[in-house]
Amino acid sequence: MNNKDVYSRLAHSLINLRAVPNSNRDVWKRVSDGELIRLASCWVISRELFAGLKMHHRRWVTAFAHGCNTNQAVLAGRSAARILGMWVITRGDEPVELILPSGHLPAKKKWPKGTIYRRSTLDGDEIRQIGPVRTTHPIRTALDIARLHGFREGLVACDDLLRRGYTKQELRRELAQMGKRKGSHTAKRCIAAATRRSDSPFESYARALLIEAGIGGYTLQKQIGKARVDMCFENRLIIEIDGEENYNTNDTIIRERHREKQLTNQGFRVLRYHPQDLLADPDAFIDQVLHELTHAAA
Repeated sequence: MNNKDVYSRLAHSLINLRAVPNSNRDVWKRVSDGELIRLASCWVISRELFAGLKMHHRRWVTAFAHGCNTNQAVLAGRSAARILGMWVITRGDEPVELILPSGHLPAKKKWPKGTIYRRSTLDGDEIRQIGPVRTTHPIRTALDIARLHGFREGLVACDDLLRRGYTKQELRRELAQMGKRKGSHTAKRCIAAATRRSDSPFESYARALLIEAGIGGYTLQKQIGKARVDMCFENRLIIEIDGEENYNTNDTIIRERHREKQLTNQGFRVLRYHPQDLLADPDAFIDQVLHELTHAAA
C-alpha cells in the first residue's frame, strides 16, 4: 500500500467528536475506556491502529487531526511538509507547528497539547488548502524548516522542492519577501547548496552532514558501468544511502551484493549506510568517510 492510500485510510479512520451525539454511547465509552485516543481535542483514532503505524504515518495523521481541529490556524514547518508530501527528517520530538495568518500569538496556556505556535503573518498566496486542512505554501514551508530547524533539515526540504520543479530563484524571491527573520542566513545556505539530483531524503541528509564537515569533491548520481551510485569521490570512494525498502526481500539483497561486488572489482571502496545509521550517529559517518578519504589519498 502506497503512502497516498495509507493517508486516505488514516484520514477516514479519524472520528470528529463534535459530530458524535451524546446518545452514541459506544463511541463515548470507547473514548472513556482509552480504546480511542485524542490526537487533537476533538479528533480521535483507534489506539490499536495508531500504535501499529510507522512513525512518519503517526506524525502525518497527528498533523492532519490538528489541521482539521482548527478554523483559524495554518499548519506550518514540518507539519505542513508532512501534509504536502514533502521530505521531512526529524530527530526527536515533532510538535505540530501552527501559524495564525494574522500574526497573533496565543497565550501558551491556550496552545493545544503537542502543538507550538510560530509568530508570523501569512497572506493568501502563502496558504494552501489540502482537503479539510490549510498549510503554508511548499516554498514557505521549506524556508521555515530551514530557518527554524537548521541546515540539515532545511537542505532536505530544499532538495525536495528542486526535485519537484521549483527553482532556486523562486526560493530566493520568497525568502527576500519574508524580510529579515531569525534563521534567514541558514535558509540562504540551504538554497545555495540545494540540488535536484538528490534521489532520497536521507541522501540529502548525508550530503548536509558532509557539507557541515567541509567535505567536498564528490559527484552525485554518477554512472559507473551499469550502476548509478549516490556519491562518488574521485579517489575511488563511493557512498551509498539505502532506502528503507532495500532489505525487504532476499532478491533485493542478492542484487545489491552483486552490484557492490561489481563496483569493488573495479577498484572502488563502497561505504553503505542505512538511514538509521545517519540519525543515530552522524559523527561516526563523518569520521569513517574522512578515514577512507585519507586512506585512499595515501
